[in-house]
Amino acid sequence: MKWRYKVIHFFWPFLESPRPCEIESSRARLEQQKDSIRNFSPERECDKALEEALRISDAEEKRRNGSDQKASTYLVVVSTLVPLLVTLAATVWESKVGSAPMYFNMCALALSVLYVSYAGVWAFRVLEVSVSHRIGVSDILGSWSENEPTIEITKKTLLCTVQNQDGINRKITSIKMAHAFLLRALLAFSIILLVNIVFYFASTMLSSYEGKLRHWACKLLITIDIHPDSCREIDLLGNPSLASFSAKEEQIDALSTS
Repeated sequence: MKWRYKVIHFFWPFLESPRPCEIESSRARLEQQKDSIRNFSPERECDKALEEALRISDAEEKRRNGSDQKASTYLVVVSTLVPLLVTLAATVWESKVGSAPMYFNMCALALSVLYVSYAGVWAFRVLEVSVSHRIGVSDILGSWSENEPTIEITKKTLLCTVQNQDGINRKITSIKMAHAFLLRALLAFSIILLVNIVFYFASTMLSSYEGKLRHWACKLLITIDIHPDSCREIDLLGNPSLASFSAKEEQIDALSTS
């Protein structure tokens, strides 16, 4: 069962929905963190506590900005791949891409379109408008009306950071999914081009050696005493057809006597 999950996830990345018990546990842990912050009351080094709270808040803000920048970059890549998809689809439809089977080209191209589309969808989810908690003017004024304003600012900074973590984690998850789909789209493009190149060179080489192979086949048939009128030519393109050897009898006689 585990290997099936890995195979499916390799071809189509997906997220597992959290179970209800996991959701409740996450909510309980968040409320516990909030209560711990509200009861936080350092008796010494209040400035150090505020400095650390601001550092954590800045780190979370950098995570948010980094995910937004990556999502914008991925959208640029997706918008660049769309014209390539259109061109490649038209080329495959007109059978101008190598000699690979049409069903392979169309299936691989359809998979590439899906990968690119879902990469764009996940990148847009990163950039969608979401709730963000910040310290405002009223929070500053309210903190300075307390006996320990530094402690109050520290608490509110930590509360905002904790409340923003879930939204930032969702952004990071979305950017990872966009990256996974975009990587598979590029891999599908590479496979299409590589397979068509291999088929093109293979068909070219076979067509160049077709005459020699037919000559060797006729010589083999003569060696085992098969009458030319009852033999078949070998068509390397996969379509055997009945041969008329009346024009080649002199050549075959010469080969048989030599």
